[in-house]
Amino acid sequence: MRRAIFTSTLNALSGDPDEVLFNIKEQLPFEIPITNRSNTQATVIALHKLYRFNQLPETYFIKRPKLPAGPQALNETLKYYFSIKKSKALKKLSLYRSELKKYYELDRKLPAAYYQLPPEKPRLPPLPNTYQKLDRSVRHLFSIDLAKKNSIKTATDHLHKLYNFKYLPNNFIKPKPRLSNESGKIKTQIHFTYPIEDIIVKKFLEIIKYTYQYTLPLPTNIVNANSTDKPVLPNDPEQITEYALTILFTTPRQLIEAAQLLRQHYYFTKIPDHWIDIILRGQQSERTNKDKTKPLLPNTVEDIKQVIYTLHMDVAVTQESEIELPITDHAKVTPTLEFLKKQFFFNGIPNHIINLPPLPEPSWEIFQC
Repeated sequence: MRRAIFTSTLNALSGDPDEVLFNIKEQLPFEIPITNRSNTQATVIALHKLYRFNQLPETYFIKRPKLPAGPQALNETLKYYFSIKKSKALKKLSLYRSELKKYYELDRKLPAAYYQLPPEKPRLPPLPNTYQKLDRSVRHLFSIDLAKKNSIKTATDHLHKLYNFKYLPNNFIKPKPRLSNESGKIKTQIHFTYPIEDIIVKKFLEIIKYTYQYTLPLPTNIVNANSTDKPVLPNDPEQITEYALTILFTTPRQLIEAAQLLRQHYYFTKIPDHWIDIILRGQQSERTNKDKTKPLLPNTVEDIKQVIYTLHMDVAVTQESEIELPITDHAKVTPTLEFLKKQFFFNGIPNHIINLPPLPEPSWEIFQC
């Protein structure tokens, strides 16, 4: 009610902007008549506080001329934007139109003279999903050997002339073999004496990264040196000042969490055996003295992997292609169990590491009609 009474006491807005009092004009955010229509809302809000009106009369706007047919006749401040000669400049077209509206009345589309774009390139076909389907002129470049200098740049430069693509499929690149556990099978341009035990380990890693897949730390028969800038893990836990360690570790979870923390500050391939005392409850009598040096097999596949790759990395790297967790291939049962037996204590074949499909039906006929 108060607002209605207040509004009714305001004077009606004159159709002539020159009749707006000078001291009121000074309070407006923009000059009237309005040159740029994008300033209309702010001006209307300010005038509504002082006058009654439903719509701002057209007399409050400076009538702008029609946009010239060509950019040569534009206001000097706008000639910088036109004509548009590069396709990437089209991303800023809305900004350019806003600048034009400050001075001219615009149609829905700008005249053709405001564009001088190069002719469109012929649309290239998409890149095939396998390099075997490539055009014969480039097929010989694949698969790409990353060990060869500039091989990927040369190949992609040729492909961009024939196909439309942003990324190369993985199968276009020659997969790097796993670094062998046998030093005699490692091929490098520079001869190395194994195990590598000094600072040249960094040079070795720089060379093999283009040829082999590997995970640090490497097996000790290949590299028996610290390949990081971290200090070696002390054999005595009392020398570790960063954490208050609970020694001895009695569960795989304790072991995993401790190893993850320690790797942030120290280099090591394995937690020292005398830090570990994981015992199988209720079955201590079944374990031999040799078994007691091994931790109990964790109850989940994820925990098993964590222990292997976090605490026994030097072993895991060499065995990765031979084992499988969970086991889904009948051919991997024996090597996987043999590997796990070397690292953990367990009886029989634990169900949680097995996920085998049914054996296939026989493919022969015993009886024939």
